[in-house]
Amino acid sequence: MDSLMICALHQPNKILFIVENAMFYFYNYFIVDMPDLAQKFWILCEQIYGLDPRKTYTLSQHKLTICLNQMTTAICKTKEEDCSRLLMIYLNMLHRQRFLDELKFNLDKFYTVTVLIVELHARKNSEYLLYLRFPKIWNIILNRSENVFKIDKIEKLIIFSTLFALDISSYLRKVSRGCSLFEVTQDKKKKLYIIYLALALFSRVDHFTYRWLRKVLTDLHESFQKYFEISPIECLTFETQFHILQYYIKSFVTLRVEISPFDDTVLNCFFERLVTYQSLNSSTIMITKFIFDLILALGDETYTEKIKADERLYLYEDLKRCHLSLIDDDFIKNMFFKCRWDVITRRNYFTNKEYDNSKCKIENTIMQMAVLAFNESNFFNEDEVTFYMSLFKVIDETSLQVPSTINPRLMSTPKSCQNSSQSKNLYLKPTFREIFRVFILIYEMKFIFGDMKLKFVDLNS
Repeated sequence: MDSLMICALHQPNKILFIVENAMFYFYNYFIVDMPDLAQKFWILCEQIYGLDPRKTYTLSQHKLTICLNQMTTAICKTKEEDCSRLLMIYLNMLHRQRFLDELKFNLDKFYTVTVLIVELHARKNSEYLLYLRFPKIWNIILNRSENVFKIDKIEKLIIFSTLFALDISSYLRKVSRGCSLFEVTQDKKKKLYIIYLALALFSRVDHFTYRWLRKVLTDLHESFQKYFEISPIECLTFETQFHILQYYIKSFVTLRVEISPFDDTVLNCFFERLVTYQSLNSSTIMITKFIFDLILALGDETYTEKIKADERLYLYEDLKRCHLSLIDDDFIKNMFFKCRWDVITRRNYFTNKEYDNSKCKIENTIMQMAVLAFNESNFFNEDEVTFYMSLFKVIDETSLQVPSTINPRLMSTPKSCQNSSQSKNLYLKPTFREIFRVFILIYEMKFIFGDMKLKFVDLNS
């Protein structure tokens, strides 16, 4: 081993060791059976693969690709954890030498290696994943111009949300210690939305198999909490605040984290700024009088024109193109359809309990009708808004039918309102909370992750 270390000091030998995969063969034939050599072996690896990033070396891309595929194939067969360490040292060297963007190696096998290491270390030794720089390497791979790797299964979403949550948590800890300045780059924004999607599809996760996921996501939430306590979120741009707090609220709800008084202050201050933000019409986002304002918002002229012209909401324009392009469209559609069933088949979705007063009954019914109509159409026309507003004012408290005293032109109920008012589920009394869950699913499916043309085809069955 000492002779090899001396030999590797000579630059031409170092290049030869790299392109011929010498350390991989040395590992297989000696280190596996001679663990006492391990310490010197890893020192030698750092020497050989520690090429100066400021210099240019003559390395055959063809041979580098062969080396990578040899390593990933071997790890997939043997499940050798230490061999994955060698692979990551190799990949980090390729990144420093700017080869990683160009090499076309077997990504499926590298993903299999990643799953192996995540399953081994995500629960008890997550720092090991950061030490090997798995999040960094995958981020580079996913950002390649010719990337064909897609998140098309729930397992992939879990693995990448785990890696990216660990990465952002580590970054926030550094910021909290004063070791770095907080900055939300395009990469971090992409990572946040992948994590958000994992939270949105949380009900579809096998938490026995992926038992580490809740802890990793909770740790990320707590890292943001600590960051907000030492650094005012108001220092960030409005757009950055929006994307972070959108994730943060989703994390509260999904992970059932208790909202502290400080969190409450942070969120309320943001909502106050949100209503007055110049690029958003004040009627598109309201917190109080939710049902009334939701209907007004869905019929708002500025909102309607934006939807018709761009088919995207403000602050979401570049999501699909820049941040969610690696997520398979069919996967999104299928998973949200499954989540919809998770909601309506919940034991507490329907209730036989009578509401305490007719006002609650009316509001619950209007909310369900509006959500069902929103599922069918992304906005309300003037007649639909007028119809819903009339229900607040002159609806009969006992029959929930539009009384004869209503303006005659409203007696012709808009088509979408007819469909929603004929729902069988209206008679089963879904709770307001569960109706709101359905609304969130529709919103996330249409505006954040999926397509505005998507809808739940049997929602009012």
